[in-house]
Amino acid sequence: MTKIIDLSVKEKIYKSKKAQISILNNFRLEVAAGEKIAIVGESGAGKSSLLNIVGLLDRNYSGEYTLFGSPTNQLHTSQLAQWRNQRIGFVLQESALINSLTVEDNIKLPFLYASPDKKGVGEIEDFDTVVSAIEIRHILKKKPLECSGGEKARAVFARGIIM
Repeated sequence: MTKIIDLSVKEKIYKSKKAQISILNNFRLEVAAGEKIAIVGESGAGKSSLLNIVGLLDRNYSGEYTLFGSPTNQLHTSQLAQWRNQRIGFVLQESALINSLTVEDNIKLPFLYASPDKKGVGEIEDFDTVVSAIEIRHILKKKPLECSGGEKARAVFARGIIM
């Protein structure tokens, strides 16, 4: 199977006001296409730090990370942002929906940040496919505060996979 994630962290140092903590020492993660994984551990073990590294939000660690077969070390800030927009979807515990926007507009947010050559390409088809698959067409005109927790969760999931 094709490796989607190939991450090797020698060390990640987390600095607080009182101490410096070393986490994820000699940590290795490989994820193949289609594979499902769970990240579990005690509080402070480095789960959130690992997700920040995998999601290209944190580059302050020693190690190597190859994502979709491409090394990520040399990517510039704008390239990292493009990858996060087009290749990585985040689904957070909290809904992170913008209450002043409709569910439809919240789901379409990633399209606003798409590169100019990708804008408009397949947007309507992708949106319709995702909305139909997740069965949320009936809430598209609602605001997040008018939705149940499950509806909000499905909207966030739709936004996470839309690109």
